[in-house]
Amino acid sequence: MDNKLKHLEFIQNVIVRMNNESIQLKTWTILLVVGVLTLAEKQGSWFIILCALIPTGLFWILNRNVLKTERLYRQLYDIVRKKDERDIDFSMDTSHIIIESKSYNTVNGFYLPIMIALLIISCWLYFS
Repeated sequence: MDNKLKHLEFIQNVIVRMNNESIQLKTWTILLVVGVLTLAEKQGSWFIILCALIPTGLFWILNRNVLKTERLYRQLYDIVRKKDERDIDFSMDTSHIIIESKSYNTVNGFYLPIMIALLIISCWLYFS
């Protein structure tokens, strides 16, 4: 039983790290947007805001990948949880796991409004 618990602990540590990475990506996005908006206000430049769309989009993609990896390890955790003690091999390989393609509503609900707001503010500055 010790091997099984240790393996589950390893997997749980990866899940916690993935969760922390997701939070950090969102934090960096907020810092980027606030910084760009502050700079754009001082410069009066709409182009600076448009340039912020690229890293925000990249953070969005990275966050989706982090959450996908987290889901893979949650599946691995469930598989290991059901294994017999003798079958524990401490494998952290998730390549054999297939997960359903689910929507990432929490990630989309965070990044999409930011991207739309950046576009609206950029257009407002451009046309005013």
